[in-house]
Amino acid sequence: MIIFIKGSTMKNINIKNMAVVAAAVGLLSACTAQATLVYTTPSGSTTSGGGVNAEADISLSSGQMTITLYNYETSINSVAQCISGISFNITGGSGSTSLVGAPTGTLIDIVSGGSYSTVSGPNSHWGVLNTGGAVNLSIYNVGGAPNDQIIGPTPYTSVNSSVTANHQPMFMGSATFVVDYTGISANSSISNLTFLFGTTPGVDTVAGTPGTPTSVPEPSTVVAGALLLIPLGIQTIRQLRNRRLVAKA
Repeated sequence: MIIFIKGSTMKNINIKNMAVVAAAVGLLSACTAQATLVYTTPSGSTTSGGGVNAEADISLSSGQMTITLYNYETSINSVAQCISGISFNITGGSGSTSLVGAPTGTLIDIVSGGSYSTVSGPNSHWGVLNTGGAVNLSIYNVGGAPNDQIIGPTPYTSVNSSVTANHQPMFMGSATFVVDYTGISANSSISNLTFLFGTTPGVDTVAGTPGTPTSVPEPSTVVAGALLLIPLGIQTIRQLRNRRLVAKA
């Protein structure tokens, strides 16, 4: 049996529900979050320890940012090639900044010769400060030994004693940080991002190059749009059920 729906019936259904569809689509498009801002070290960048290759991914939302730092350098010799933090300017913030919990990632201890083992901590050497929207997220802000840097991927056969003797543990490859900062939003802008390397503030720094940001809807917006569309579907089913259908066997 083939079921045909009268043209007038579909027209009535479409007209009645057009506004709901438009509202849902409008909500999803209007409330888009700036999901990830990407910064990288320029190709060929170096510090006093050798070549560096780093990336910072920053996701912005209301009052909070999630920052993941990546070290891609495969020829690590010195702590001066290990990421110690980033600094940048951000608009919209007010008050102080604070880390939400400890940074996450894989912590390792590296010994002479390049072998390593995973460890549980400590990972408490990172802190965040800001002065008028100038944010500094680094190992320099909490005092004590400047441990918990981010080293690149294996192998570690070439690392010297600046890595193995004094600054363990380290994050392997990447680390993620959640930072609370009142006033910032998905529409805040970031500028002047600088990568920090080594264990001495201000010595080994590389200006970051901005990449292309990506955008996705905020989770709350997706839910709101879905809730608008659910009644539309129910209403359409009811209308189809109550309208006269023309059946042709």
